[in-house]
Amino acid sequence: MPELPEVERARRLVDDNLLGTTIVDAEAYPDDLVFVHPTTPSGFVSSLKNKRIVATHRRGKLFFIELDQPPHPVFHFGMTGSIQIRGLAPPTFMDFKTDATNWPPRFVKLVLKTSNHLELAFTDPRRLARVRVLMDPLREPPISELGFDPVHSFPDLEDFAHILRARSGAVKGVLLDQSFCAGIGNWIADEVLFQAHIHPSQGCRTLTDNEIQILHSKIKYVIDTALAVNADSDRFPADWMFHYRWSKGKKTQPKMPDGRWITFETVGGRTSAIVKAVQKLRAGTSTVSTKKRQVLADSGGDTLTVSEERTKASAVSEAEQPEDRESPRKLPKMQATASSRETETESKTTPTKRFKSDLDSEPNGARRSRPSRHQEDLSAVVKAQHESRRITRSKSRGSS
Repeated sequence: MPELPEVERARRLVDDNLLGTTIVDAEAYPDDLVFVHPTTPSGFVSSLKNKRIVATHRRGKLFFIELDQPPHPVFHFGMTGSIQIRGLAPPTFMDFKTDATNWPPRFVKLVLKTSNHLELAFTDPRRLARVRVLMDPLREPPISELGFDPVHSFPDLEDFAHILRARSGAVKGVLLDQSFCAGIGNWIADEVLFQAHIHPSQGCRTLTDNEIQILHSKIKYVIDTALAVNADSDRFPADWMFHYRWSKGKKTQPKMPDGRWITFETVGGRTSAIVKAVQKLRAGTSTVSTKKRQVLADSGGDTLTVSEERTKASAVSEAEQPEDRESPRKLPKMQATASSRETETESKTTPTKRFKSDLDSEPNGARRSRPSRHQEDLSAVVKAQHESRRITRSKSRGSS
């Protein structure tokens, strides 16, 4: 966050209040991370002063102000970027706060003063935002490298299915890839997949035609709905997972109003909120996280590792394989022949395990436990004592 709806809200804010005005002054605060080379704070200020704002544009999560002559300022909001106008209430976000009491606000990176006596501030607490000045933003990176924009260039269902199936990997990771679809971030991807009843780890190439159709429609639905309320999350539909996902890490596990648990996994490098009651992971997933993660079961609490999930997925995958495979080892275990199981067990087990399996094959009444080494030693001593007594008795009989 901010994602497409929040960036569009910022574009509208500038468009509604500053369009047609002239930038009479500007101030940029030194930050080598936020201002992308070769853009410098001083160069940014000199390139904007006395220019008129003629239009505002957004592509994906990038926003730029078109001036009456180039270059034009381009903003990428990162994780905590925000635009505020002095005298107006600052925008609100679920995962970070903006400064509503000071001017310039805390974490300010630049301030623009316009001919209608308004001031615009761009802030970024985490310094993951990026600011550039470009001669032709639409034809230069990073905008030129973006995929389709769900508002400006959303493909039809046929083209969407074609480009989606051309991608390998989990569907969540693909949705987050800005070269595929520009503007979808973590919360939108999770909401879309929840609404579509698709698990975020489901492989793109395993999605059915019906799932792709639903996914296509839910992308448009979620984004259009958020834009219709100007990214005001308080006005999002009550049945959206968005309202209930933010208690991750707290003592109480989040759940939907109807009691369905919200669980969390790492998919595509991001924490993913999932309602497993409706988002089922089928066999054929193409990728999973490579680190151990906590997965709270729908009942409220089991912990699974990635290796355990892979084992579970592998078992499901094996069970769905055709029965006419040549190798018995690739058949489901319940369908493997007794001889193949015996051969495989014989070749892989140690003598101790074979002994145990031999005992397991005996009738219950004939089963005996293997003696311990201590018991074997005692038995040998007793036998030696018996043998010594037998020899002594034989000698005594011979002498008589």
